[in-house]
Amino acid sequence: MLLIFGKITKLLKPLICKFKTLIKLDKIIKKIINLDLYSSFENILIKTEKGKIKFFGFGPITIWKAQTLFIQEPETIEWIETFSNDSVFWDIGANIGNYSIYAGNLNKNLKILAFEPSAVNFFIE
Repeated sequence: MLLIFGKITKLLKPLICKFKTLIKLDKIIKKIINLDLYSSFENILIKTEKGKIKFFGFGPITIWKAQTLFIQEPETIEWIETFSNDSVFWDIGANIGNYSIYAGNLNKNLKILAFEPSAVNFFIE
């Protein structure tokens, strides 16, 4: 029995080594792809009274939406700031979710459900 196990181990050892090499290669490729993808995003840092929010913009519209968070709809910002800790915020037509992100940053206990029905907004650049 030990003899058979030894022979099987000998046969499998080169395959296991090749498999480990493939796994390492796969991890390296994924890191390169993620690094390339990450470098194509522009970081936007928005300061709030509860800290900073970091947005990753993938094109001029997304960047503009982050930069104008407090300017576009000030009444929405004021409304969000009135939410109590046990509130639920339904963000219907969330677009890129900037108001949901702001609300979550402002109130960590807030339950947020963001929904964007238009598939076009999934690919805003």
